[in-house]
Amino acid sequence: MNSSNHNMSAVIIDDHPFARLALKTVLENQNIVVTGEAADDFHAIQLVDRLQPDIVIVDVMLIESSGIDVVTKLRQKHYAGSIVMVSGEKPNFLS
Repeated sequence: MNSSNHNMSAVIIDDHPFARLALKTVLENQNIVVTGEAADDFHAIQLVDRLQPDIVIVDVMLIESSGIDVVTKLRQKHYAGSIVMVSGEKPNFLS
């Protein structure tokens, strides 16, 4: 649980290195500690399972799968933290 003595932790899941760097910069500027990064669903699930961060940031589209698949797998494993989905795609992709 988050308290005044505990910085929130986050894991970033995105297949684009520059996107991960940008997200990491934004999070760290808000005093959120990025404890891990992954570019694919397999490593993402393992990382979140091991680190149990407060927040997981997931790109909607990954090379080998979708961010929705990652979220589904995390929920099946009973991950209880917050999940934020992001996308660098044009808005019409999501409609």
